[in-house]
Amino acid sequence: MAWPPQSPDLSTIESVWDNMKRQKDLRKPTSSEDLWFVHLDVWNNLPAEFLQKLCASVPRRIDAVLKAKGGHTKY
Repeated sequence: MAWPPQSPDLSTIESVWDNMKRQKDLRKPTSSEDLWFVHLDVWNNLPAEFLQKLCASVPRRIDAVLKAKGGHTKY
């Protein structure tokens, strides 16, 4: 199967990174060590509901890509 040159990214980790960035921005770390601890705390306290919703969204994401025939989607 040939892959399109710009195949859609179905990775849910992008949403996790976005969430972590927003949480980091709220805390405003002042040093690289502080940044490390903020990221560690945010990662360890990701809400289970948030992660469950991401997992539940995978079939919708795949369906959207199939309907778009590999083109752009809202994801």
